[in-house]
Amino acid sequence: MVMTRVVALRRSKLPDWRVTGNAGSYFKNPVVKLSDARTFAGLPQHPTSDGIKLSAAALLEACGMKGRHRGGAAFSPDHALIMINRGSATFDDVVALTQDAVHAVRTKFGVTLEQEPMIY
Repeated sequence: MVMTRVVALRRSKLPDWRVTGNAGSYFKNPVVKLSDARTFAGLPQHPTSDGIKLSAAALLEACGMKGRHRGGAAFSPDHALIMINRGSATFDDVVALTQDAVHAVRTKFGVTLEQEPMIY
């Protein structure tokens, strides 16, 4: 039952890969020190044994990355954490958009996002 709900929730957030190519959740949710929690007031936070886990999607959205694109690569207009292929994305487009996002979040919040999909 839990698995069915998790799968349904993921399907509701992710575009159908058969229609829109996507890399799913593109960045890991960062964990910051508990003492830094006030810096992120107003953003979703979840306490962990290591500190406070922040929503990478909320950080990206606060930086205006939702819907932002570089060439054919874009962050979904529906969910800032989902990188999609608008039909003509190149590897260079993906790298450039990734760098834009990491830079924007680091500049605004002092947090470095970690890419989740591995590049070989």
